[in-house]
Amino acid sequence: MLTESEETESTSDETVDTTNTVSYSTNTKDTVKDGNAGVYAYMDDVGSYDIYWIIDFDEGCVYRFTYRTEDSICDRIQIDSGDLNSVLIITYHDGGDTWSRGLHFKYKNQPDTLVMQEEGGAEYEYYTTNLD
Repeated sequence: MLTESEETESTSDETVDTTNTVSYSTNTKDTVKDGNAGVYAYMDDVGSYDIYWIIDFDEGCVYRFTYRTEDSICDRIQIDSGDLNSVLIITYHDGGDTWSRGLHFKYKNQPDTLVMQEEGGAEYEYYTTNLD
């Protein structure tokens, strides 16, 4: 298990230290591990585009967006319940269709990695990022 100071991310042929790019917005070093207040930012590069998750407890919503050179998409979803140490539940509503996602820290009280779980059980990992 990596601590924040040990975490590195491998991209192409270079190793990038992500310690200086972490953004927890309104959270302090002491409160960020609680997973229930402030703003958290995560992303993953999936090839032709990046996926971002912004969890904003201050506004009570989660933003999920993709970034690519064209056709970027953004969703704003209300938080239903929970926190990032157990599971944060969000529900998409599209006409008569609804589906839920669960978001949580990979390891309790360690906000370095976010896990998104689909209803069917598939899980995807995202890593802290700075949105500047």
